Amino acid sequence: MKIPWSTDVPMQKTSRALTLFLLPLCVLLLFSSSSPAFFPPRVEVSQDPELSGNLGRTVGPHWFQRKTTVLIGEDGLGKDQLDAIYQAQLDQGIRNLPLLSLLLVRESLSRLDRKDLERAEFLCQYAKKFAPDSPSPYFTMGRIYWSRNKTLVTLVAREYVKGIYATFRNFRIQFFRSLNTVYIVSGAILLTFVAFALFMALKYLLIYIHDVKKGFDLTPLKFLWSLLKIFAFVVPVLLQLNLLWSLLYWTILLWGYLARKERQMVVVFLLLLVYVSWILDGAKDFLKTADPMILMSLHQANEANWGNGTKKTLKNWGRENPEDADVLFTLGLLNKREGNYEGAESYYKKALQYDPNWAECISNLGNVYLSTERTEEAIREYERAISLSPRGASFHLNLHRASISDSILSSANVGQSLERAQSLDPRLVEFHTQIFSENNNRAVVDDTLGDGRLWKKAFQFLKGRYSLPEDILSAWMKKVPGKNDFIYPVFFLVFLLFHWAACSRKSFSKRCPLCGTPSVKFFARKIERDRICFGCNRLFVKKESIDPKMREKKMRQVRRFERRRVIIRGIIALIIPGGGHLWKDQPIRGVLFVFVFFLFAFKFLYWNGVLQDPLFLGDLSGFWSRLVFIVFFVIYYLVVLRSALRIEA
Repeated sequence: MKIPWSTDVPMQKTSRALTLFLLPLCVLLLFSSSSPAFFPPRVEVSQDPELSGNLGRTVGPHWFQRKTTVLIGEDGLGKDQLDAIYQAQLDQGIRNLPLLSLLLVRESLSRLDRKDLERAEFLCQYAKKFAPDSPSPYFTMGRIYWSRNKTLVTLVAREYVKGIYATFRNFRIQFFRSLNTVYIVSGAILLTFVAFALFMALKYLLIYIHDVKKGFDLTPLKFLWSLLKIFAFVVPVLLQLNLLWSLLYWTILLWGYLARKERQMVVVFLLLLVYVSWILDGAKDFLKTADPMILMSLHQANEANWGNGTKKTLKNWGRENPEDADVLFTLGLLNKREGNYEGAESYYKKALQYDPNWAECISNLGNVYLSTERTEEAIREYERAISLSPRGASFHLNLHRASISDSILSSANVGQSLERAQSLDPRLVEFHTQIFSENNNRAVVDDTLGDGRLWKKAFQFLKGRYSLPEDILSAWMKKVPGKNDFIYPVFFLVFLLFHWAACSRKSFSKRCPLCGTPSVKFFARKIERDRICFGCNRLFVKKESIDPKMREKKMRQVRRFERRRVIIRGIIALIIPGGGHLWKDQPIRGVLFVFVFFLFAFKFLYWNGVLQDPLFLGDLSGFWSRLVFIVFFVIYYLVVLRSALRIEA
């Protein structure tokens, strides 16, 4: 005798009851989650104004005078003031003024919108002068050429290539882009898993409940086993796990009902959940430290203008980390640009104590000697730098400049240094020949850290956060987010292995692919691989003669089930690209399609980045870049939708 629980209750009623139970449960888990840590903390960087420091005292009046000139309409665009700013920039030895360049780009775009192409090009040329390493002026110049003449394809392409090259060479842009890529890809992976887990619950949870109901027999062992199944379902709520790990638990709980490829995806998502969480935690810890601020300060001091805030940050770091050669080098460079040659020499020599074969630092020390009229010592340092790095064009050019005023070297040797520099980097020689003056920041080439050295330092900081392979193993013993201190990812791995072993020796109910009836016993069809229930086997395979009413009832059940499945698949495919494939037993393709969809979604929601550069002033491409993005998304959506709807029933 069985407990009076009607086993012929329609599955639709059970579905409604289950929905009313699951929705509040998911909401509860969302609000009880103690891990909203996906979103990164803000990066603290020294935000010195562009017109700060020594340069600000010289350039500031010219810039504000130009603004007044433009407002009242005198001298058109303030060419005299822009020239004065550019000469002051060169006198300070500063390569980039990105903020002033961006302001000119915006003004140029405004002129372009009014079809004032000549003045737009004029402003853009100065924007390129102010920040030759910034990509925005090159892209803007390409738009100006295109607006002027649609046949200037070569010029337009050349400017865009320069802009792309500048984008990839700009450390600051790539640093924030790399962090944003980590967060966007991680977010897409996590949401893809949420979608996958919900689809698996939608497909198999009713069958799980069907098996629980069947097990409610008066036999004490079966009764206790069914109670245990009910208790197992609510374990995540009792443990107050967050949504992600609760969904993973429920997906593993349904292991016996999943198809082979769906089980493979569960294993993949278990690994991804462990290591994506590990990566995000490490990134969060990294952003909370002073490391990003030091990287940004080093980049700003070497490649752009600096102020008291940047210099103070570097000095404080240098006191705490006296063996940091990169910071010592940068402080030496700043002191040399400011005319403090004694301080510059001291910093350069300290940097060489920790990196004695650093050719750029040796050459810069030679520049300090040359600025203090110690020509022989300068030549010796240049020759030493060349011996360490023979392909350094700046070393040969500096040697040429020092040798001109020295009577020891012959004119042939002087000319040989210049020819060697020209053969290595003709653009460098041309630029410094054009700007040459008796100013010590323009007479020689001061090398900077360079993007390669900055990336090396960034990886050193990250290496301190991640220690492979120890962290790969320790990631399994990090606490799972939730209101508990004793649940670790390794428990989920053990839980999965237990189900793997247990399910291999036990039969679970499956839905008949023709009529949807849950059953344990199935019969193989001759042609297709699907296994069908007893009733469908009698009717469609053996073609037995059965009562016409029963036959018609079965046919209606098959048609109703297939119609409902097609409708659900269509609705899911419309709501989320890839959902139709997950529903129709194509989990690998479905997961990939859903992942790409969430990449699109995250990029659109965080157009300027999950983690924004504090000095970022907005996307200059604006409407058109978003339009192109939307067009690509619509094409992707339609292709995936067509693929889902064409899956054979």
